[in-house]
Amino acid sequence: MTQARVSLSDSHVSAPVWQAVVSSEDRRFFTHHGVDANGVLRAVLSLGRHGGGSTITQQVVKNLVLSDSRTLSRKVAELALAMLLEAHAPKSHILELYLNHVYYGHGIVGVSQAAAAYFGKQPAQLSTSEAALLAGVLPAPESLSPFRDAQAARRVHAQVISSMVDSGCLHAEHAECIRRAGLPITLASIAQVPAAVGEQTCATPNRRQGAPYRAPFFVNEVLHQVPHLLGTRLQQGLRIYTTLDLPLQEQAEMLLAGYQCDDAEQAVLIAMQPANGAVSVLVGGRDFSQSSFNRATLSRRSPGSALKPVVFLAALASRLVTCSTEVRDEALIFRNDGRGWAAFSHQQLAREQEQAALRRHRTRLHGPLSPGDYCQHGLAGAQAGKDNRTGSQLASAVRLTDEVEYEPHNFNRQFRGAVTVGQALVHSLNIPAVWLANMVGVDAVVDMAQMLGITSPLPRTLALALGACEVTPLELATVYNTLAARGIRSQPFCVSRIEDATGNVLYSHKQARTRVVGSDACCSLGRMLRDAVQHGTGRAAGSGWPSEHAAGKTGTSDDYRDAWFAGFSPSLTCVVWVGRDDNMPLQGTGATLAAPLWARFMQRAHRAGTCMPPRTSRPHSCKF
Repeated sequence: MTQARVSLSDSHVSAPVWQAVVSSEDRRFFTHHGVDANGVLRAVLSLGRHGGGSTITQQVVKNLVLSDSRTLSRKVAELALAMLLEAHAPKSHILELYLNHVYYGHGIVGVSQAAAAYFGKQPAQLSTSEAALLAGVLPAPESLSPFRDAQAARRVHAQVISSMVDSGCLHAEHAECIRRAGLPITLASIAQVPAAVGEQTCATPNRRQGAPYRAPFFVNEVLHQVPHLLGTRLQQGLRIYTTLDLPLQEQAEMLLAGYQCDDAEQAVLIAMQPANGAVSVLVGGRDFSQSSFNRATLSRRSPGSALKPVVFLAALASRLVTCSTEVRDEALIFRNDGRGWAAFSHQQLAREQEQAALRRHRTRLHGPLSPGDYCQHGLAGAQAGKDNRTGSQLASAVRLTDEVEYEPHNFNRQFRGAVTVGQALVHSLNIPAVWLANMVGVDAVVDMAQMLGITSPLPRTLALALGACEVTPLELATVYNTLAARGIRSQPFCVSRIEDATGNVLYSHKQARTRVVGSDACCSLGRMLRDAVQHGTGRAAGSGWPSEHAAGKTGTSDDYRDAWFAGFSPSLTCVVWVGRDDNMPLQGTGATLAAPLWARFMQRAHRAGTCMPPRTSRPHSCKF
């Protein structure tokens, strides 16, 4: 291989970068026509199951056009497209496409991001040793990264150096000097330098997260958003200004990483500002090095009772109830008669069954009842004077099956009898929540959820009142952020401004605050959620810090698969989720797993002054 065969601009990438990649990934890149004959043979013999030693050209096609599926038909398409690309594009262009789209681990795509994330440099500034390390991690970037396994990184680094010697890109004497020097200095090794005695350091969360940069989940979300924000104006040398509160972010990272639980359990923490929707903290998992999947923005989970405030707000906004309205917490069965749901006690259903039996007995003796007869019996009798259905429709309504019945139960399988709407939320009673959802209508509950910030599809069933749906943690954080802002929704954002290398502003966040529900209803709900922290199911969230202004709600999904606490202080919203990626049950609830984490984070935020109540007084009617 000779350097004359390719011309990549030194202003964009140093020669060792492409030399290291070609030497280790595709030694015959400059002589083949897109396909390596040896690789084709392996693919055919294994029917595509074991890959085929793909050339750089094939990898470009796979990254940009095809999926990763291991099928013979996909492999054939890959080979054909690789040869077509070689026939129409110069080698230098193909190599640039590869370098700009290859994955370097930790959510990093392209050599520009890799150079910045691993070394804090531009691609044109990379040394031979640094280029060899980047090329070495490519076969398995998550596991070979120096942020994850320094020993494995040293091994592949040495292998690439040897490959560069074999291909003629590097003199043996120079290679020996590089080997003796060991791994190049990366941001990973810088992060591991111990701080002086008594010096506060941010190295601990960086090492524990195993990430190429601080606040990895937050930064990855920003890197995902920037191309969408800039579109065709995307370029190198950008200065990106974010909403990140780095000290608080790293406090949250350490808190979740040190969380004492089953190793398989994951956790998420999001903090936002009610005033404008700025995301201050975003931690998408306990250990970025083990999994860079951002559960905060991508994972949809059942919110359980953490969704109940949406139901209660819909009821308060309808003005059909107030916090002091009395409702019944008793065993109820909700039955759909074809026109909607109606609630029945077990005694009412027992009487209806007796009356239905009498009607069947009379039918056997005297023939079918006339439409007028139905007004004296069963379900029709319960709706006398307001039901204009025909006798056949009513008979059909009586013959209901279990498929149109819904019987909710409280968490402890006990009933409190007469309670107020406020007490029902404070103690997270399921039956009053379903009753309220039925009263205002499921459509009204769905509409309220969407206005508050949920964009995931929601089922239009009564079980929605108990969180029988799936939302992302960021969506739930947006809901509670809107509640904290007393009904004014702000779109969550992480990027505040983007400038080019000369300081020209390419993007500036435009704040859009929309009132989606009345402040009176939100203030009433806020008082109930404050009582839930002080006296109800969320008491663990108020432990250990001045929480008199805190409001929030626990959530536990069916079979203990998800544990939540979502809440807010006057100036900070926070949502914590605990669960498992395999959806297996947890050994606890939102009150025992998520709420204590929430309290410890809010305690740290309070010490930093982040969630302190504002100095200006609020109207007494809206104090929470």
